Amino acid sequence: MPQVIEVGEAAKEFTHDKLAEPFTVFTHMANAMGRSNIERFYAFVQTKEGDLGEQLVANGLSRVYGKMAVPPGASSSAAESQKLKDLENRAKQSKLGGWAANIAVVPPVSPPSPSKNERLFANKFDINTATEKELKLIPGIGPVMAARIIAARPFRSADDLKKVNGIGDKKYDQIRPYFQ
Repeated sequence: MPQVIEVGEAAKEFTHDKLAEPFTVFTHMANAMGRSNIERFYAFVQTKEGDLGEQLVANGLSRVYGKMAVPPGASSSAAESQKLKDLENRAKQSKLGGWAANIAVVPPVSPPSPSKNERLFANKFDINTATEKELKLIPGIGPVMAARIIAARPFRSADDLKKVNGIGDKKYDQIRPYFQ
């Protein structure tokens, strides 16, 4: 799970960098192409290097999924779909982005039992050495809470999390399983 979040963060940074320079957004209204006949707006973002969606796929930061509208300059959605699949296959073969990590596909799980309210990471974090970035991977911990945890170090054990301002019983029960 942490690898998936890292790929998402990399995609976010990639997009932020691409959108830091001038870009153009083309919108297109088309049928939703699913069970619904409601039309939707599709947006295509063009940067100086080309289509942002294509760039994300080519760098292994996005997957090709679902149906699509016809982007500007393309002859059909089928042609664009094939182009994206080719880009995805090249990224996969080159082990770029998410294809570089061994990300296990976890099958859907039934609703959690009352005794456990989240799935655990395979490797738990050390409360005294986890970085801000690692702490923010934990559901319920944002930048402010991560900073508070780091400022309250050292801890004798992760049970000392209850002493951190803003961590009550509910928050503690939510985040405790992610620590050694």
